[in-house]
Formats: sequence, C-alpha cells, structure tokens
Amino acid sequence: MTIAGRQELVVSTAQAVGCGIPASTFHEAAPRLGMRKLWRSVWAVGGSKNTYRRKLWVLKLALGDGVIFTGRTVLLLRQITSATPDAVDVLVGPGIAPRPRKGVRFFRGELLDSDATVNIEGFATAPVYRSLTDAAAVASMESLMRWIPAMDRRRLGHLAGLRDYSDRRGRHMGRVSLRAAIASLEHDLPHSGAERFARRSLRDAGLRPACRPYAVKHHSRTIAEIDVAFTEVKYGAEIDGPHHQLPEVVIADKQRDRQLHRLGWTIDRFTAAEVEADPAAFVTAVKQGLADAQRRITGPTHR
Repeated sequence: MTIAGRQELVVSTAQAVGCGIPASTFHEAAPRLGMRKLWRSVWAVGGSKNTYRRKLWVLKLALGDGVIFTGRTVLLLRQITSATPDAVDVLVGPGIAPRPRKGVRFFRGELLDSDATVNIEGFATAPVYRSLTDAAAVASMESLMRWIPAMDRRRLGHLAGLRDYSDRRGRHMGRVSLRAAIASLEHDLPHSGAERFARRSLRDAGLRPACRPYAVKHHSRTIAEIDVAFTEVKYGAEIDGPHHQLPEVVIADKQRDRQLHRLGWTIDRFTAAEVEADPAAFVTAVKQGLADAQRRITGPTHR
C-alpha cells in the first residue's frame, strides 16, 4: 500500500512479489481488499480515481520500466499544453506491433541517435522535438500553432531546431502540417523582434521592465510567462503576434489572463504591429497601466 500511494494508488503483482507476497496469495487477496485488476497484473486500490497520471502508471507497470512516453503526453508533462489528451501516447520500436488498446496511442519508430530520454515525475519521456513531431500526426494545425510558441516560451526548444529535427526524421506522419505551422510562426514567436523592440522602447523612456520574460509561479508550478513584466507592481504587457488571433489561442489567452488576475497581476495586450508602428503610443499606454497598477497596490489617495 505504501508503494501504491506513490503511484496514484495502483500497484503491480510484481511489486507485491518484491515485497515477499506470493503472486497467488496476492491475486486471491486483492479482490477481497477492494482492489480491481486494470491490465496485465496491474491493480487499482479501491477508491482510486482514474486520472491521467494513473493511466501513465498503469502503462509503466504493465509494459515495464522501458516504456517511453511521447506526443501529447510529454507536452502535458512539460507544461507545453494544459489540455489533458484523450489518450496516452507511447513510443514503441519499429518491429513491435502492440495490440490496440482504448485510451492508448502507440507511435512506432526509433529515437534518433542524438535523442536522450528525460525522466519526468518517474516517467521516461521522449525529447520535446520528438514528442512534437509525433503529436503532429494527430494534432490540428491550430494546436500546433499553440504548442510551438509554448515550447519556445518555456525555453524547451526553438523553431530552427524543431525544423531540423523533422528533417532528420525524414518522412513521418504530420510532417506537412508541422512544417506549415513552423513557416507561419517563423516571424511570430513571443521572443521575436517585436518583443525586444517593445522592451527597448520602454527602457529608452526611462522605465525598467524585467530584462527577459518573467515566469509567474503558483504552488511551485509555472503558470505563465509574461512578455514584458514590471514585477514590483505586478503589471505586464503582452506583445501578441498574428497567431494570437486564432480562436483557440484567444480562449487560452483569456483563461491565462484571468488566472494571472486572481494572483494580483494586471495584464494589457498589444499587437506586435501596434508596438512597431507607434512605439510612443505603446510607451504611453504602458505608463498609464503602471500608474493604475500602482494605485491598486497603494489604495485610493484621500485628501
């Protein structure tokens, strides 16, 4: 039970045997203890919830420590996306033909020689570039247009590296849509020239924003990176490229801004075109935003 408590309340027969319990004894006692067999001698403790991470533990215990997760599963674990996938994405060797299983998507192929798996929360995962190229096989163009900037924003990769990796993989499912997304984002990432120009314009006007995108953490987890941040008054300016006009990105931005607002931040959004066309107006708007944020912190002035 101690082991199960560390594994989303699932345990394998092999682990029970490792604790000195004969397999036959465990299989006989488990149902009486309210445990339910899930797959390949993996059991769930009564009352355990069927969370996404429980599914990961079930697969790890069923397939062995050598199982490698990829695709959208890795994007979730690396916080590139916050949307829970409809399946667990698993990488298997090219000569393996696993039996189809509901809620599991198998991607066949070998890692490149330059790839190294990454341990995240006890799970072996494929590198980000491999995971994105696998995810492209089942993802919409809109999803790729969200995930690639998130990868860049979290400093987990960059466009040129992703494009080169896709080329080195050769022909793979989703390559066409992935390359189209990369081409569309070529000059439109959060850390593009427009953001650097915005930060430079503010410094030239005597303001002192953070020197790089600022990561906002909540309960030790990064929930957002603010393009141009003034941390002392919790004010931020977001410099949005054209991809922020996509309906799914608009919804994600609003959810993100509401979460930041609950943590005391004020966020103003500007398009890259606005900043570059009229930097003086941008600076004026940010100064007003800073003044309003300062008043919220100090409270109203009474005369």
